[in-house]
Amino acid sequence: MRCFVSFSSFFHTSQDGEAALPPRTRLPSRRITDSCLEISFRYSHSRNRLCINIHRASSLVPCHLDGTSDPFVEAFLLPDSFAGSGRRRTSTRRKTCDPVFEESFQYPISFGQLSHLSVLLIMRNSPFRFGAYREHMGEVLVSLKTINFAIADRMWYRLRSRARTDRSVTVLDSVMGAISYALPS
Repeated sequence: MRCFVSFSSFFHTSQDGEAALPPRTRLPSRRITDSCLEISFRYSHSRNRLCINIHRASSLVPCHLDGTSDPFVEAFLLPDSFAGSGRRRTSTRRKTCDPVFEESFQYPISFGQLSHLSVLLIMRNSPFRFGAYREHMGEVLVSLKTINFAIADRMWYRLRSRARTDRSVTVLDSVMGAISYALPS
């Protein structure tokens, strides 16, 4: 049995005679600034733990050719020098631009240290599907000194493109230092 595939069906000719992708493969135009993440913060005084609840996201940028994404959220406690500030990650939600996570992360920390810390939440796309072209979908940086822990309300935060935080500056500086050290002058 033989199988013949015509590649001419994948492309169409534009008005100026050049081959172009058909309109059905173009992604909808959404910007990162349209995307939001719903989060709530709690503090347990009896356990001395900060609890970050990731509820859901809305209007995420599609990262696949079928107009969907495979999003997950990574959480970091900044500055990185804080003990126990390891990366936390939600599970991946498949083929959606409006995922519901309902997951929580806990960090052992005293209440007095909260005013000196920030939380960096990064929305990423799982790169394991064919046709994925974007990994970073946006991020939220929340200073914990602005949070009222007496009220555990859900808040919507707008995702933004990459921000330069102390964490990224430290990594960038160490990489640039290693590159300048490795190159002969």
